[in-house]
Amino acid sequence: MLAPLEDWIKQYVELPFGIPSHDTFGRTFGIIDNQAFNQFLIQWADHLRIKTDNEIVAMDGKTLRGNSKKQKRVGGLHLLNAWSVENSICLGHIDVDIKSNEITAIPKLIEILDLKGCIITTDALNTQKTTTVAVINTKADYVLPVKGNHKELLEDIELLFEDATSQDYRGFDADQFETQR
Repeated sequence: MLAPLEDWIKQYVELPFGIPSHDTFGRTFGIIDNQAFNQFLIQWADHLRIKTDNEIVAMDGKTLRGNSKKQKRVGGLHLLNAWSVENSICLGHIDVDIKSNEITAIPKLIEILDLKGCIITTDALNTQKTTTVAVINTKADYVLPVKGNHKELLEDIELLFEDATSQDYRGFDADQFETQR
């Protein structure tokens, strides 16, 4: 059963005493500096990526529940991922602190990735001023959904579309709307 795995590992290292044990792998992975390894993976993904203007990068959080410690009542590791749609590759991720949420993590992830010229999308949770500021600072664009969690902004957008529709989208200027309110 281990022969294919052993053959694969032998491509990279000598195995004079056979394949290492589960414990040896555990100790080896345990000494890896997580932050340095994460930075390496980000650089590697950036190297593999074919960067284009207006590349769409979707940011979303995921909770890995299978790794939780039930006796400690931990719900699992929560990661915020940046996914390049065109390249079908994760450009990077960061863990979201248990006492925090994605809203505080997303500007950090935007800052560490090369997203200049990209279009960043998120879910409605991350439609926040801090997200837009981080995107603008990195010289990217964004498409953010607006739902009931931003009631006034949603109302403003609905009024803009009503006004534009009434003018058949001719001569419509969003700046005029702002002065009319």
